[in-house]
Amino acid sequence: MLRAGFKQKELAEMLGTSQAQVSRAIKGATDPKSIELREKMTKILNMHEQEA
Repeated sequence: MLRAGFKQKELAEMLGTSQAQVSRAIKGATDPKSIELREKMTKILNMHEQEA
């Protein structure tokens, strides 16, 4: 994520969740919230890469 220019805290703010929840999602947690966050993070990071 740092490569994409985002810190976990910044991404959490964009997603309306906590940095801890973002961290769990990144580490591969399989609860429904983490899966949903990974999908949203993928969209955000892909959009950011296309703008660069």
